[in-house]
Amino acid sequence: RQDERAQFSRLAHGLAVPFVIVSMQASTNTLGTRISQRLQAGNDASEADLAVLQLLEEKQQGLSPQEQRSAVIFENEAACFAESAWAVLDQRLQAGK
Repeated sequence: RQDERAQFSRLAHGLAVPFVIVSMQASTNTLGTRISQRLQAGNDASEADLAVLQLLEEKQQGLSPQEQRSAVIFENEAACFAESAWAVLDQRLQAGK
């Protein structure tokens, strides 16, 4: 939620440390498929099911334009993340040292 992210932004600013939002993104279809696969396997500690996914999507608040400037986006459609996202995250964290 935006109010919670704002609290962390203020905290980071007060501590003079970098503030970065890591935004993990995947389509509803991809997330639903992953949940269904976990449920079928029956060996996952998570109790989240498709109803939980729907609830979370209804409550999710997108990033504001200001928050987007602080965000590093990780597209989570594939099994691995793009190296460029990791490089951007590292660069932003190192800039605060």
